[in-house]
Amino acid sequence: MQIYLCTDMEGASGVTMRDEIEPGAPRYEFGRRMLTQDVVAAVEGLKAGGATRIVVLDGHGGGSNFLYDQLPSGAEYVCGQGGTPALPFLDGSFNAVGFVGQHARAGTPNAVWPHTQSWEHVLGLWANGVEIGEIGQFAIAAGHYDLPVIFLSGDRAATSEVKELCGEVETAAVKEGASATRARCMALSDAHDAIYEAAKHSLKLVGKARPYKVSLPLELRIRFTDVKLTDGPVSTGAERVDRVTVRRVVDSALEVYRV
Repeated sequence: MQIYLCTDMEGASGVTMRDEIEPGAPRYEFGRRMLTQDVVAAVEGLKAGGATRIVVLDGHGGGSNFLYDQLPSGAEYVCGQGGTPALPFLDGSFNAVGFVGQHARAGTPNAVWPHTQSWEHVLGLWANGVEIGEIGQFAIAAGHYDLPVIFLSGDRAATSEVKELCGEVETAAVKEGASATRARCMALSDAHDAIYEAAKHSLKLVGKARPYKVSLPLELRIRFTDVKLTDGPVSTGAERVDRVTVRRVVDSALEVYRV
């Protein structure tokens, strides 16, 4: 049983503030520790559930957030940045995918740091007319390989979003947002127990859960916060829909990360 996990930081246990998720900021080391410990809980849960291979992508920012020397054995970790594709080493050899530390899409109420790729520059993203965030992007890319989403840990808004999009998914809601920067958080040991159990039980969905598939060609629309931000996509072939919205049609689900 082979599982690929994509991680982010905004949905990690106990994380609420911007300086906990930005490299070099005063509380960034706290954020790194929280994410790493959530990854540990997820990996150990997957191993207990029967996973034989686990690959974990450090998917936040520059890809150097894990405290590598604290990660458990029995998994492989994708660190650093650069190159293509957006999801390195993901292919059809896996059985399913999941998330650790995930946040909700841009504009979601009662969510901790909801955004889609950029906190400051993106108002929304639509795939074939369906509004999605980073959860949807990963689900669509995984669907290219017929891989279902079976597990997610993050804030409650993210757990609701993944179920709405993908159907039955094992989730661990480790916090509930009161605003983008304030949340009611589970005690850390309780959060880790919840992540472990959800990851462990998620493997029962392999063979039952269905991948999120999109029809091709795939129409992507992205709405920015400023008209100047549309210039880059338009220069590479996107169509300007209005002052702040561009449209691009792509031939592969793997291009869902292309603006």
